Amino acid sequence: MSVLITHKGETNFKIDPTQFTIWIFLVSVVMLFAAFTSGYIVRKAQGDWVNFELPPIFMYSCLTVVLSSATMVAAQVAQKRAHKGQMQLALFASLLIGLAFIYMQFVGWNELMDMGIYFVGNPSGSFLFVISGLHAVHFASGILAILVSLLRSFLLDKNEIQSQKIGAVAIYWHFVGALWIYLYLFLSNA
Repeated sequence: MSVLITHKGETNFKIDPTQFTIWIFLVSVVMLFAAFTSGYIVRKAQGDWVNFELPPIFMYSCLTVVLSSATMVAAQVAQKRAHKGQMQLALFASLLIGLAFIYMQFVGWNELMDMGIYFVGNPSGSFLFVISGLHAVHFASGILAILVSLLRSFLLDKNEIQSQKIGAVAIYWHFVGALWIYLYLFLSNA
């Protein structure tokens, strides 16, 4: 009879527990947005739906999420190479681009209201505001995670930056970026 003895911090898992937790959370987010997009399709088929084009700013915001994913990849590469300054710069760039995305969402919502599309009124506008607003909340939580990683990087010396959980933050960041591109394509073609 053999006994498996593990020391504190050792596991038989090949995936980081933080990344595993992120993946489990992302499954629930996928289900949430699948429910909203399914509800959108069902409600649209019932009639009294106002069709409208999305403001162009929402397409430009897709470009910002692609750019922010690139800067997040740069942060990961810099972390693996133990280039603390480059990692901090890339995290800061991701943070700024993320804030630009949120700003673009607000501009887009204002443009919708200028077009007569409101949260209250026709279900088409309600769904758009709820779906894009809920995504903005998820995106803002990614910005917060980047901010925490950036601030934490200033507290660690060069030898400790490998301990940062940038991989988990990057998974979430890429996911919310890809989610926005999906939502934009869905909402502009549905």
